[in-house]
This record gives sequence, C-alpha cells and structure tokens, in this order.
Amino acid sequence: MQMFIKKRFKINKNGEKKYGYSMYHSKRINGKPRRFTVLNLGTNFAVPEEYWKLLSDHVVDQLQQKPVDLSESPEVVRRYFKDIMIRLKAKAFDMDKIEDIREAVLVDKTELENIRTIGGERLTKRVLEELGFPEFFAQLGFSTREIQVSMLLLMGRMLSPGSELHTYHWSETYSGVQEVLGLTDLPPSKSSLYRTGDLIYRHRDVLIDKVFSRTEKLLGFEPRVVFYDLTNTYYTGRKRGVLLRHGRSKEKRMDLPLVTLGLVIDASGFPRSAKLYPGNISEPKTFEGMIDAIGVSKGTTVVMDAGISTESNLAYLNDLGLRWLTVDRKRPDRVPSGEPDCVLDLSEERRLYLWEVSRTDSDRLIYVHSTSRKKVEDELLRVKREAFEQGLKKLDEGLSQPRRLKDLLKVTKAVGRLEERYKAVSHHYEVKVVPKENSTHASAVLYEEKPLHKQRTDTSGGYYIKSNQMAIALEELVTQYHKLNDIEQTFRVLKSDLHLRPIFHRKDGRIIAHIYIAILAYFGVQLIRTRLKAEGIDASWGTIQIALRNWVRGDVLLKKTDQKQIKLSMDAKAKGLHEEIRRIMGMSGSRNLVRENMTVPQKCS
Repeated sequence: MQMFIKKRFKINKNGEKKYGYSMYHSKRINGKPRRFTVLNLGTNFAVPEEYWKLLSDHVVDQLQQKPVDLSESPEVVRRYFKDIMIRLKAKAFDMDKIEDIREAVLVDKTELENIRTIGGERLTKRVLEELGFPEFFAQLGFSTREIQVSMLLLMGRMLSPGSELHTYHWSETYSGVQEVLGLTDLPPSKSSLYRTGDLIYRHRDVLIDKVFSRTEKLLGFEPRVVFYDLTNTYYTGRKRGVLLRHGRSKEKRMDLPLVTLGLVIDASGFPRSAKLYPGNISEPKTFEGMIDAIGVSKGTTVVMDAGISTESNLAYLNDLGLRWLTVDRKRPDRVPSGEPDCVLDLSEERRLYLWEVSRTDSDRLIYVHSTSRKKVEDELLRVKREAFEQGLKKLDEGLSQPRRLKDLLKVTKAVGRLEERYKAVSHHYEVKVVPKENSTHASAVLYEEKPLHKQRTDTSGGYYIKSNQMAIALEELVTQYHKLNDIEQTFRVLKSDLHLRPIFHRKDGRIIAHIYIAILAYFGVQLIRTRLKAEGIDASWGTIQIALRNWVRGDVLLKKTDQKQIKLSMDAKAKGLHEEIRRIMGMSGSRNLVRENMTVPQKCS
C-alpha cells in the first residue's frame, strides 16, 4: 500500500476556488489500482511540500508496526505525524481492509445490451493457433487481414456452421468473434469472406499436410494405420457444376445432385488427405488416387469398407507392399462349427466371437459374430418380415371381401410392389398367387419360408473380416477394424455438426472451398474432443457447441445520473460442462471485467 498527500480544490457556488489538502492511499482491487481518501488535512496544512513524502512514509511504517525514527525530522513533520496517528486511531483505520467501492446507481434505469457469445470464440481461436493456422496462412502469403478473416471462417464453421453468408450474419449479430480477432474497427464484408474462402481452396492440400504434421507433434502419435471411406453431400439449387451429378445418395436424396468426398483418416482421428469427386463416381475407382496422394510408407495398414475393397484394389495394395484390412464383400452363409478361437469383450454389451475360417499364403478370413449387432439385425429382420407377411395376409383376406383387389393381374402387381418395398427380406419367402378356376380373379396369396430364411436368421450379427496381416493376433486385428467406426463418426460430425450438407454454392470452386473449410475446422474439433475425452468427457461436438453458446459476454449500463453512466463489460459465470471445458483446456477463470465511465448520449429534440 502507498500513501501520499495531495493539494485539491473545489469551486464554490460563487465561482471561487477553495483549496485544501488530503491524505490518500492507493491499492489494487481486482487487479486494478484504486485511490481512497484517508484524512482531510484542512486548508491550513502547514507541512512544506518537500516533506509530504517523508510524512506519508512515517505514517505507513507506523501502521505496518515498523520502527519510526522522528529524531531527524523537522518539528512540523513530528507534530503533524502525532496528530494524524491520533485521528487514524480514532477512526479505527485498517490499512488491510477492503475498501467500499460501491457507487449509487439508478437501479430502475439499468440496462443490459450487446449479449454475444465469447467463450467458444476464445477457445477455438486458441486451439486453431495451437494447430498453427495463423503461422501457415502467413507462410502461404496471406495478409494480416486475410489471416483474420480465414480464422473467422474456421471459427464460424466450428461454432455456428453454415455458408459464408451465415458466418457473416453470425459474426455481425450474435458472436464476439470480431472482438476476439481484433476486427471490430473494420468488420469484414460478405464478399471478403467469399474471397478468403477462395484463397483457402487454392492452398487446401498444403494446409491439410501442414496441420496434420502439427497434430503429430502435439499428440506424439505415429501414423501407422489409415482409414479410407467416402461419403456424399447434396445440393439444393438448380444450377449444375462439374462436380454436381446424380448418384447414390447416402442420405436417400436421389432427387438432388451430389458431390462425393473421399477422406483418409489416421487412427488418431485426424484427416490425412481429402479429395472431391463428381456425385456419380464409382467408389472403388477413387482408391488408387487417394493412396498415391498421401504417399503411405511400407508397414502402414489401410483399413477400408466393403464398397472399396475390390480384388483390383487389394492387389494394388499388395503390389505397394502395404498391409490391408477390410470387411469381406460376401455375407456369411453359415456359422462356423465348434468353439470360437477367441472371445473379445469390447464393452459390457458388445461381445465378439471370432473364428479363423481360412488362411492362404496371401490373406486370411475371420468370421466375427457380434452380440450387439445381432440384437439390432434381429429386430430389423423381425419388423420387416412381420410387415411383409402382414401385407401378404391382407391381400389374401381381401380376396373374400367386397371392394378389395381380386383381379389376378392386379393382385400379382400388388405382391410385386410389396416385394420391392421389403426387398431386404422378401427373397426369404416363396410367394405364390393362386388363380381361380374359370375366372380372371385370384383365389389365394400363399407364402412359405425358403431355407434362406433360417440361414439369414442364424447368421444375423455375423460378418467376415479379411486381411493380409498374417502374424497379428485375431483380437488385435478385429479391434483395428472396429476403429473404422471413427471415420464414420468423422463423417457424422462433418455432415451435421460442421454443416457439410447441404451445399448452397453452385460454382465448383466455392463448393470445394465450403467442404475444405469444414475439413480444416474438423482438426480443431478433433483436438478439443481428444483432450476432453482424455479427462473422461466423451461428449459429441453438438453437445459441446450448445455448452459454448452459454459462455456469453454482455454490457451492463449502470446510470448514475441522467447524464453519467458506468458501462461494465463482463463474462457470464462458468458452470457445468462450460466450466469443465474451461478447466481442461487451461483457459483463464477470470470474468474479464472492463469498466468504462461514459456520458449518456442525448436524443435530439
């Protein structure tokens, strides 16, 4: 604590200045210096100014119970020192007491304004900087302004995903992202977001390589297993580009043109390479180009799904000296006899029974029976079979009821429509429409189960895994394959949480930019989720987004008079998942209070 003496004045009603002297002390409260009045020394204070500091130091030493030597001090200092100490004792002055800094405000005129999200913006900026995005943008020749706008695009896709137009409105209306990035003085325009997206598009492959290398250093993993799969997203507009083609939609949107995304993901969950194809591309044809693009080294294991693991693609991997692992394209026709070679417990509800059913010089085939998968498949089979059988019974009963289908040709067509609708199970039955003698009507609709019905029931929950890894243990091989679920999780996050679909752009360049911004943003998402998961928080990114939206900042306007007010800018108090994220990610617990004294703007009359 410091004490000092200062000459002050005030102006009387008649306009004259009246001088006086006061002793003050200053201390830091909430990290900010504050000054408080200790004593009013009157207008006739007689200590010369050159002794003010000496007198103040004597008072501080006495209050701190340090020895005070007044023998060499002037008489006037000794006299005023004794007087000051008597007065301080009389008012029970405590130098360590927290001062009352309350101020009178007009409570009924208090206002709350400019509420904006802030915590998610601070978190994503910090993570993207840790991944090296500003550094990499600068190396690629981006200006300072372009780096800021690029960060805004990535942060917007992580926190409030949508098109560049959506990101613009979000940054202007709901978010504190411009404040966090230092863009408040000159906010970016809509067109600048599109132009910067085009820049990211031009450097997309280099950026993915650089950021993936940074994640290797941050997390200390060695890429030895890669997963390859494809997905597609759809476009809702009417114009067509080179990439926009009709194909088989994984979202069942056969009516809309598609764009196909091929993605190679490391076992750590981070993308290693990505490429876009027309929506009607054949999945197996994309494989060689992607493997060539990432330049995988010998000893790397490539894990893929059945749609990609054609004989030619497997032969290609063998020629490169790479290991591979895939689910076999054919369905099991029987359950192996005898006890399983291995039993693997993945969780309380997921148990796998493993049989190695064949082995050659080049590959091995493993039959896997999953208890959890059997429950799901059994229920699906039951529902579809019951619906198919009920439809056949309804047609049969209608033959003897008025105003129902009876014509042989029409009944046969109705059966055909049922078989098409339930084609997953209809081939398990032998269905026969019996004609009526001497009539164009049908007399009965009969069905019976084929041997395939029992076979499909028995093999429910079973599938084959095929690999050229001959020395690896069965349980390790199957566990490795089940990590393919991670790439499915990646696609779910990209499509839903990062708004990969639908596409609103019609130009190929803008379509590619839109998708690659989502992929680059996913690096930040995956790093955050990896660190939270290590602390026991296995939340989806959608859940984390909701928690971050509650981390807000607002301005409280406290009016002291009709002309003067205090503006307090402050963060909301952290709680729940919001607080856990802040703690795990090592972010400050300060509420970042900023006080500003303002004059109330007056309305024009």
